[in-house]
Amino acid sequence: MSVRLNVLSLTLSLLTLVTISATAADTGVSIIDREMIEHYHFSSVPNAIAMLAGIDMQRTYFKQNITTARGILEENYANKVLVMIDGVPTWNAVTGEAIINRIDIHDVERIEVTKGPASVEFGSNAYAAAINIILRHDPPGTAAAHLGVGTESSDSTGAFASIGSSAVQMMVAVNERDDAGRPRTFVDERSQRDAYREYDRGNDVTVELRANHHMFLFNSAREVESFLGNTPELAGGLGQDLRNRGYLAAYEFTMPVGKTGLEYRATYDWSNRNFSRSANGLTRSNVEGWRLSNTLSAHVEITPALKLDAGAEHESRHSVEYTNYDVPSSRVLENNGMRGLSLTELSVFGRAKYDLNDWRLAGGARYTKNGRSGSNVSADARAEKVLSPSDRIAFMAGQSYRAPSLFELFFHTSTNTVFGNANLVPETSTSYELDYIHTAGAFETKTAVYHALYDDKIFRTRRLPNDPIDRSLIYVNGNRFTANGLELEVRAKLRAATTFATYTLVKGDRGDAVAGTNHYNFRYVPQHAVTGGISTTAGSWSVATSGTWHSSTHGPLASAGPRSSLDAQLGYAQHLAGLAVRHGLVVSNAFDSRQEIPEFVRRNLNSVPSGVGRRIAYMMELGRK
Repeated sequence: MSVRLNVLSLTLSLLTLVTISATAADTGVSIIDREMIEHYHFSSVPNAIAMLAGIDMQRTYFKQNITTARGILEENYANKVLVMIDGVPTWNAVTGEAIINRIDIHDVERIEVTKGPASVEFGSNAYAAAINIILRHDPPGTAAAHLGVGTESSDSTGAFASIGSSAVQMMVAVNERDDAGRPRTFVDERSQRDAYREYDRGNDVTVELRANHHMFLFNSAREVESFLGNTPELAGGLGQDLRNRGYLAAYEFTMPVGKTGLEYRATYDWSNRNFSRSANGLTRSNVEGWRLSNTLSAHVEITPALKLDAGAEHESRHSVEYTNYDVPSSRVLENNGMRGLSLTELSVFGRAKYDLNDWRLAGGARYTKNGRSGSNVSADARAEKVLSPSDRIAFMAGQSYRAPSLFELFFHTSTNTVFGNANLVPETSTSYELDYIHTAGAFETKTAVYHALYDDKIFRTRRLPNDPIDRSLIYVNGNRFTANGLELEVRAKLRAATTFATYTLVKGDRGDAVAGTNHYNFRYVPQHAVTGGISTTAGSWSVATSGTWHSSTHGPLASAGPRSSLDAQLGYAQHLAGLAVRHGLVVSNAFDSRQEIPEFVRRNLNSVPSGVGRRIAYMMELGRK
């Protein structure tokens, strides 16, 4: 298998000598822009990206808002989709997952989502997709504020300002949200019927300073959400809270030298997760880690048509602790084998881009040396042909690579509930994709078909499957499995309205089925999904609606029904004392539908509930330029 992948890597690497790529209108990237965010009053980044074909927001008993790309399931520590802020990766050094809600939607200019293998371009954790959250860079003097109040004690506030001059500009944003949720009941693994409240609250601060060749980014985020326990039962902390905190700081320096541009970036990324392990909340776990990375790259223009990028990145990952402790005394009860661990990863990458008349060609390769998992070479290539002013077609082939996290390698509880596995090998994938984009008047249609192969996917499974009493889990590598998919995205800007619609079809085989079980990745993935929305404006008034639908699928024990949700918004815009004021009445999940997600991690339950109930909120946004 590794020989076959290396041959493909070499073949694709050779293409980099003669190929390049797309520009801002990249056929391999789906975008949620500021205009779309404002039209549909998306409440959060997860809410927005869930409208894209091939993307689903799921949950486990442990974690809300888990991004799923092209049906590749993520577990409690969602580390197969990379999240970036203005191109700066952010994720927990111990377990690998990101805080997807760390940027408020009001501070976002656009969201760029690259679906499929993306580690060649973006590095670690871009196994199934990469999400780049681009911050607003409004002209100096711009200021905005927002507030919202809703049913069931939900509220939000925030402010944004851009200050400075054309030479030195600073963006500052501060936000807070609090959704107290509603009472729910849940039948846990011990068949107990437990009452709890599904809630989510958090705050964030973002500062970005740009001055000549320098850029400094700082983001602080805190999120507190309810969960169904460390194990889905009252004794595991069901109904208690899970707290995430993170600090991201990055510095970039760019220097043009003739037709060459040099760029250096240093990043410090600290993360902390704290959650209950008991019914009374007096026993908790604390997960703390940090990453430090340094990247040096060069951008060379050989000719106006041929451009080369090359660089190197060094990253160190540190696990400070993953401890269980007694809250009243702060006494550490268990280190779980995670204190003071670290590893390094070095990568060297290159990419060539070439425009030739109606052809846009691109290719790249990345060599990675992981201090624990050894070496890997991955590559990608793209050929895009402009058929006419309204038609483009592109073929893409790419690979991804993700080394096991420190948690997946070394975690071990004294109570033998979850085991890491020091024998894990990296998970890899290969994808072949054909995209066709057609523009006709106000309509733009993008169709993507792909075939993907997944090798050694890392997941949890029962450690002793033949023991009916033992419920312990261990991380393992799965067997190869494949998937075929179709993604259709349609957008239109009509005279009186804007609209969008997507359709997703994904069908995977059961090549990764665990021996002796009916457990495999695509057992739990809906084959069909549809999203859509329409927004219209008449004078100062606006009306919009958007919704999602996913077909039924299987759970571990029985079928799981279809999921759907519909949001609606009524807006009114006015000018008041020199301010632009927007009022909105927003109804989320208008039909109060209960969505059930297959419980694919432990598989002792069939499903877990996902999504808030019906919400009715009043929103007001103030802006000044």
